Amino acid sequence: MGWCAEGNCTLSGNEWTERLLRFFEQKFKLVIIKHVGQNPAFDIGVNPGLDRRKTGGSGIGLNCNVWQSISRGLLAERLRRLQRMGVVEKLEWGKGPRQTEYQLTQAGWELQAVIESLLTWGARWAFGEPEMNDLDPILLLWWMRSRVCVEQLPQQRVVVQFDFKGAVDESYWLVLTKEDVSVCLTHPGFDLDVLVTADLAAFYRIWLGHMDFNTARSKGLVKIEAIPALVQAFPNWFAYSHAADTVRAALAEMAVEK
Repeated sequence: MGWCAEGNCTLSGNEWTERLLRFFEQKFKLVIIKHVGQNPAFDIGVNPGLDRRKTGGSGIGLNCNVWQSISRGLLAERLRRLQRMGVVEKLEWGKGPRQTEYQLTQAGWELQAVIESLLTWGARWAFGEPEMNDLDPILLLWWMRSRVCVEQLPQQRVVVQFDFKGAVDESYWLVLTKEDVSVCLTHPGFDLDVLVTADLAAFYRIWLGHMDFNTARSKGLVKIEAIPALVQAFPNWFAYSHAADTVRAALAEMAVEK
């Protein structure tokens, strides 16, 4: 099977373009392909032995909690569609509870290269500085919640208070455990472990890959107050935007070109 499996292959150039655009606009497809490529084997089957604390409840054995924004049913549907198109292949193994692996096919690996090229183009030309109207602290914290690296968290619960300045002057909280991460709009009632005082625009820039934590802290745009071990560990608790690594690389390349 492949791209022709879902329809007639005798399409005009414009029809192929429209079909490709429909493929790219379907939510989560590119994210799934990107992460299957980075983690060639992962589990979506019912596996009582799987440590769900490391999967964000999705049943997928990835190191970071990247799947909280997609339901298990939608993820399974997208994987089946990608399998029919010949982009991923499904392998089943193990005795007892079924274990399933999804890996990229040759077509998938070639598409992975296209995705990386799109990210690089976006980092150079489309991912500009955040606009003032885009600076939503609650949305930012929900993004952070979905990109927690659970294996980096301490064993005990951690409560982080964010005092945002600049575009807004508001406080919010994250309560992080290895089992769950909560965004709180009011004080959660637990003792505070980490206090982050940050310019909201600067924190967006960190999230998008335009600035690193050390630079923001050296400029006084972000201040972290906690015991030294938590201050040092805090930046590693999050994976940041899916495009952050590509944005950083593109910015470094553009700086060399200048």
